[in-house]
Amino acid sequence: MSVKRKIGFIVLLFCAVLMAFVSATSVSKYIFEHHDKIEGHYADIHLSHNGGGQTVIMEESDGGYVGYFNLTIRNYVTAEDQSLVSARRLSYAIRTPESGEIGAGHLTDAWGENFPLYAADSGKYDVSFSGVDDQLQSLGKDAPDGDPEQEFKTYIVEVRRSADEFLKDSEEFDVIIEIREPYVAYRVFTVKASTGLISVGADTDTHFGFNLVTVRVTTAKNYAFSPEGGETITFADPAKVVFTWDHNVSFDINRFAESTAGSLPKDPAADYAVGYRLSDGGQKTELTMFLPQGSNLTMYFYVPAGYEIAAHAWFGSGGTEYAYENIAGVNENGVVQGITSARI
Repeated sequence: MSVKRKIGFIVLLFCAVLMAFVSATSVSKYIFEHHDKIEGHYADIHLSHNGGGQTVIMEESDGGYVGYFNLTIRNYVTAEDQSLVSARRLSYAIRTPESGEIGAGHLTDAWGENFPLYAADSGKYDVSFSGVDDQLQSLGKDAPDGDPEQEFKTYIVEVRRSADEFLKDSEEFDVIIEIREPYVAYRVFTVKASTGLISVGADTDTHFGFNLVTVRVTTAKNYAFSPEGGETITFADPAKVVFTWDHNVSFDINRFAESTAGSLPKDPAADYAVGYRLSDGGQKTELTMFLPQGSNLTMYFYVPAGYEIAAHAWFGSGGTEYAYENIAGVNENGVVQGITSARI
């Protein structure tokens, strides 16, 4: 065989090896047409959730603490007036950070993208989907022909914490949505945990070009506390929770009414009967809610720069009203504090 033919043979062999390598390159990273022809664009994962601003009330159980919150996961993201849907079937689970990840302060996915971890108490917590047969869940389908399936699922997430260290007031922990297929990727959000009777969480985002603040309110399954350090009282009636905001803040009353229909009627006949009242005092708008034990609701506000939303609460017994000063997620003046926003 001549030198020239040897060189030609080597070049052809190299090309064959290269083609074999490319054709075997991660089926997860590229969308393929039929006959395994590379279409040549990256299969973006579009996964969103409502985890930002979540709060959970932790109660003592089985020698530790347990709590629950609702979480919706979607295989699409909505940007302005369009939805981007994942063209791949997504498999995922949820967890809290491992010790090495907490020490590093971030996660790194298969492509080198970093996802910061912010919460200081993540190592104390564990999370899982409640009431499902398999912790590995999935959304959507593989759609090589460009017809992806838009889907979402809503879960109750169980939160557990050991009692090795007493839970004071409130803590924060990170929750990781770990995408396993088609390749490893992450979504991270922060949850506020509290042993208080009422917890408020806030998250900031944009919605059709407007600044959107989502406020979530959670109440304990049992209302019992010691007013002014005195005797502990167990309250049977709903908690009175009053939100106030500046006149230039717009409250989405339609979404609120739809989401609470049947569970929180408007204008109850008497105080401490389940329901809500909305009043406009000019410079301030006031929403008074009478929330039963175990409540979990969401409110949406469209806000300008420099807005303020405040929350205060009371409990009633025997004709006496007692102020409740330990709402988690507000400062000493009752102003709602934003926690780490959802990173979607």
